[in-house]
Amino acid sequence: MRNQLVSLSILILALTACSKAVPGGGSVPPNDSSSSNNTPAQSQTTPDTSPTPEVSPTPEVSPTPEASPSPTPIASVTPTPAPTCEARLQFSSVWQTGYVVEVYLKNLSDDLTQWNVAFTPPSGHQITNLWNADVTSSSSPVQVQSFSYNASVAHNAELNFGMQVSREDTDSAILSAGSFQLNGKPCTAK
Repeated sequence: MRNQLVSLSILILALTACSKAVPGGGSVPPNDSSSSNNTPAQSQTTPDTSPTPEVSPTPEVSPTPEASPSPTPIASVTPTPAPTCEARLQFSSVWQTGYVVEVYLKNLSDDLTQWNVAFTPPSGHQITNLWNADVTSSSSPVQVQSFSYNASVAHNAELNFGMQVSREDTDSAILSAGSFQLNGKPCTAK
């Protein structure tokens, strides 16, 4: 911007000088009326000056805006739903080819008027006997449901059922409390 102002000032001075020159060149007689001598005045010749071509101002270059940093996205955290039940298992007998287990599910949700439980036993395990529940599906996941006499379960109360499970004699796996769901919602192992 400063260079543009200097260029403009030079242009104005050049134009001012040109306007004082006699058009078409030639000489300007001195304006000295007090001269007493009658000698012809010497003519002064002004050099022929053509007007300086107009200088176009250099376009101003805008500074490149600094890139503002993008805000760092905040990771959204999906809240974990509160568990609807706690599962605990009590093994009363374990042998090489099977086990007997009591399943206790504590209801952490609203009072229940009926219940359905789904679970996935280890591969190759078969339920050979079940009590306090009715099997609705014996394929994985196994599904059992309440009878009319044990269908109601209050908030914070436990429901339970038991089963005898057979397995191959080389299998040492047993049922896990973390594999249970109560009415379609996962239970936490206790």
